[in-house]
Amino acid sequence: MLAISKTSNQSIHKIIEQIGDWPMATNKQWNPVDFDWMEATVKLRWLGISSDEFIKIQPVIDVFNNTIYRIGINEPKLSLDRNQLIGNSSVIKHYVNFMKKTALTYGGQREMIEHDVYEVLEFERELSLLTMPEEAVRESIMFYRSMTVADLSTLAPS
Repeated sequence: MLAISKTSNQSIHKIIEQIGDWPMATNKQWNPVDFDWMEATVKLRWLGISSDEFIKIQPVIDVFNNTIYRIGINEPKLSLDRNQLIGNSSVIKHYVNFMKKTALTYGGQREMIEHDVYEVLEFERELSLLTMPEEAVRESIMFYRSMTVADLSTLAPS
């Protein structure tokens, strides 16, 4: 059982290195200049791992013409429900403990984890404030905006 655990841990660390690091598990100092979320998204996709935490990109059926598929670009999939992140939900305590245990399992140092986990939580809270409330998402037709790849490139270069 220990050999399986050690192999799994090594595999996870290899994936972490490929996508750009996870300081809580590798005990390295976070440097935002070294991290490119778009590059990490592509690497996660190539590894077959969901990258919806940054931005959700998926094929979708056009709501006005069900014979056409479009590339849907949507807000990220948060770890917790938006209302739980924004409010002072009791779930937050369990989520923080889960993050701590996970980082410890993969080799993180307790002192670093104790500090970083709250920065991660704050980042997720800030991200959740940029997302739409669930009630508004149900009215998704209001957010329909068809554009060409050229238009998208103009809107968001590189």
